[in-house]
Amino acid sequence: MRRLAVLTLAAIAAVSLAGESVAGSVDYTFSFTSGTGVTPTVQAGGTLELTLNSGSTDQYTVTGALNVTISGTAIGPTSESLTLVPNTNAPNSMNDPTSGIVFDNQIVLANGSKLLNDFGLLFSGPSNLYVNFYTPTQNSADFALLNNNGTNTNTIGGVFALSVPEPSSFILAATAIVPAIATAARRRRRARAAH
Repeated sequence: MRRLAVLTLAAIAAVSLAGESVAGSVDYTFSFTSGTGVTPTVQAGGTLELTLNSGSTDQYTVTGALNVTISGTAIGPTSESLTLVPNTNAPNSMNDPTSGIVFDNQIVLANGSKLLNDFGLLFSGPSNLYVNFYTPTQNSADFALLNNNGTNTNTIGGVFALSVPEPSSFILAATAIVPAIATAARRRRRARAAH
């Protein structure tokens, strides 16, 4: 019985920590899709890690990389993996010296909302492509600002989404095993009591 209790508590702890690392960061799936009929078109997606800022209850610093596909622009059709430009001034904003874009790599998770801010997330790639995802203050639209090494700047309206990735199959299996172990233990006890 004690072994069952230990196994149950271990499984519950594993499930409750799914998606969270030891450092208190959480992985989220990020996606951006440009609006219908908008040119150029931008599709972006990847997993980002959000780490709660010290002294904050809802503002997170973001790290990670995205796969971005762009078409219909002077930048040219491209599909490349972009990494987040490090913000050495986090959680405050800073000016990227190469692209001239002001960014802060912060996301607010409050009251069920997932919000980018005026400065947003700045990603760069091997071809000197910079993409800044942001949401202007008092505006419900999301935008991607494309910048190719200081030239060919395009602002594209669209929608970003942020969601917790599906738990791994190991975690799902653990949630199924705990009830099965409990049922087997109950049956064994009943069988012993009947003899």
